[in-house]
Amino acid sequence: SNSPSSSGFLWYDFACAIVQLSSANGHVQMTVAYIVLLVSFRIFLAMNLTISSFRKVHRILVHGPFNVLTWCCKSIGVNPKSVQNLEKVKPFLDLPLLFFPFTTATYHFSSEIKAPSSINGERYMFSCILAAESFIRRINLKTGDKSTKGRALDSVSTTSRPMVIVAGEKHKRKTSDICWALSQPKGNFVIRLVGWFVVKILRCTTTQVSVDMESMSKVARSVETLSEDNMKPIMIIAPTHRSFFDFIILSFVAFSVPEIGIPIPSIAASDEFSHIPVLGWVARFAGAFFLKRGKGTADPVLQSQLQSFKSKHSNESPTCIEVF
Repeated sequence: SNSPSSSGFLWYDFACAIVQLSSANGHVQMTVAYIVLLVSFRIFLAMNLTISSFRKVHRILVHGPFNVLTWCCKSIGVNPKSVQNLEKVKPFLDLPLLFFPFTTATYHFSSEIKAPSSINGERYMFSCILAAESFIRRINLKTGDKSTKGRALDSVSTTSRPMVIVAGEKHKRKTSDICWALSQPKGNFVIRLVGWFVVKILRCTTTQVSVDMESMSKVARSVETLSEDNMKPIMIIAPTHRSFFDFIILSFVAFSVPEIGIPIPSIAASDEFSHIPVLGWVARFAGAFFLKRGKGTADPVLQSQLQSFKSKHSNESPTCIEVF
């Protein structure tokens, strides 16, 4: 019997889910992960390669540089640690050849079990990825794996739930701050510059800025569920003002950890803020809009701005407003 189409999922979605979870938990560098996705699912697919032509390209672009580097090191009698690390990953170089056919064709399998109509293949796929990642993490903890040192996002051990360090003095990043900000998948140029500046400020003023990934992901999943039901949810983020950094950090988290699925919010700020030189201009181009307080009547300009935010709603990027 045939299962519903909702029980399937795309290989591209599977790869994106793995990349996002891996970069969020610090297994791979975010910049490297997204470059791999770009090359694999944009450039290579645009070339309409067959498996034989892909094998040739793979041999030239992957095996070629690897073999040249190792040959040069052996010829001059050196064996640096970087080359030793490359030797360790050599058995995995041909994995793209194994997975390439799944990017260009649709596969089905036969089973006596019929999936229920309510099943969501993408969610089931992601649950399996989470289970596999949790299993690997537990193995690493048991074996005393130290490879987490210096990751893009560092985990913080707590008694309740896992936290992830995203900024502060303790947060270490292998790439430069400006390269990191410019390589983020979301945000215009002004938002990226603000993100770079905030990284610098938080490193000078805080020991660490950590995020409760589980709680943030629950919010994103709730919004996603409403979007799938053809509703148009609006996410309102309200900082508690425990510090001046509240509204900055919330926006920064959405920018720096896009894997949690929360869009970069449009900040609702007081109209006085718009008149501050430079900062008002930066805030406006970063997506902020300004409220005229004390008028006592409806503001048609504000209504027009809110309607514009709603019209830009999509399942991938729902409306998100932060009230400051």
